[in-house]
Amino acid sequence: GARVDDLPPRPWSQRLLGFVLWGSGVLLVLSSTHVDALSAVILVLVLSADTLMHGLWLNWIRVASTRPESLRPLMPRIAFERQGQECTEAAVRQLRATLQRDPMLFRSVKEQSELRLRRFSEGCAHAELPPDALRGPPSWSCAVL
Repeated sequence: GARVDDLPPRPWSQRLLGFVLWGSGVLLVLSSTHVDALSAVILVLVLSADTLMHGLWLNWIRVASTRPESLRPLMPRIAFERQGQECTEAAVRQLRATLQRDPMLFRSVKEQSELRLRRFSEGCAHAELPPDALRGPPSWSCAVL
């Protein structure tokens, strides 16, 4: 269906009203004290309140979070990699057996993929590493928040 959040742009009168309200709020904060420097500091605090609160919230989450090893015993990395290899090999064997049992499955893929699928079913590698993957670990890291 159609996207529900695909809205038309706001009319110019609504944007102008928002700008006037925002500007009058800034002027009100700037004229709230008799000391201009203090008014400027208050304005900076008001404008950066969301960012400050977000930073405090992230810090609270970091402090309050529990480490995984406190919840359960963790699997050693070597055992994890070995189990991953074994499960992958079992799945590849099962897929090859399914392809050998039902040769009509070769027709269910695109024509340019059929040859690769046939080679895979006959025992060729299921994936080839690109040459860049042989260099070693990447020099960058990724964080998921």
